[in-house]
Amino acid sequence: MSGASVVVVGGGVIGLALGWRLAEEGAQVILVDAGAEAPAATSAAAGMLAPSFEMSGGAVAEPLYDLCLASLRRWPDFAQRLEAATGVSIDFRRDGVMGLAFDAASAAAFAEAAAAIDVRGGNIRLLNAARAKAREPAISDKVVAALWAPDDAQVDPRLLTLALRRAIKRSGGVLVDGRVREVVLSPSGGLMATTQEGATFLADAVVVAAGVAVGTIALPGPTPPIHPEKGEALALKCGTGGPSCVVRAPGAYLCPKADGRLVVGATAAPHETSLDPRAAAIDGLKAAAAAAPAVA
Repeated sequence: MSGASVVVVGGGVIGLALGWRLAEEGAQVILVDAGAEAPAATSAAAGMLAPSFEMSGGAVAEPLYDLCLASLRRWPDFAQRLEAATGVSIDFRRDGVMGLAFDAASAAAFAEAAAAIDVRGGNIRLLNAARAKAREPAISDKVVAALWAPDDAQVDPRLLTLALRRAIKRSGGVLVDGRVREVVLSPSGGLMATTQEGATFLADAVVVAAGVAVGTIALPGPTPPIHPEKGEALALKCGTGGPSCVVRAPGAYLCPKADGRLVVGATAAPHETSLDPRAAAIDGLKAAAAAAPAVA
């Protein structure tokens, strides 16, 4: 049995970032993750940091926007500290995010969103077609208006994962490959996390950041109501002529990366657990990529 002050279950961005911060503060951290160096959800993510496009309506919209905006404002310092601690560039870019409208109804919806975001302190602008095209020449000539969020940003999740794993190790944390099957109260105090491989870790606290896999872990309390949501995306090799910032169009986003990739995504299939891509979904993404004709 191994001991630690904190065991973190899950090695995606949330688990890794938490593990690094705790290790920085002097905690003895053991992070256990089944995904090893390539956590599935994190590796598949585009890495957009775009609170301006989380105002989709409903009771949760405003609180979610406020949370995302507060997170975005912390990112520059977080990225700088992480890169300094590890020597790994995570491709954190404040290039802005542009949403495209192709008809009057969509443009009107953007105007409403811009007003709501402005009231909540966000930096947002509604652009006409000419100004949108001047800002991002790669977009389609069929665009009639755009929602421009100059402070929204992006990061490369793969590089972020690499940097966070290195940061935890350099701060004294331990990374363990394994699938936690249960977390129970220890008779001697604290908690015990046991893996399917038979390893047991005793800790003062256990943080479960395993995403949808939390449903496979026996916990001493209620299981959070988390469900899977499948999403397909494309990664294209993009040369000249592609967008310079993240572009969001009806049915897809286009997210350029420093290594020349253009991530086009993403579909959404709630409660779907299959990892096999659907041909129709991929065709839909290819069609939506016409928002930037040079890569369509």
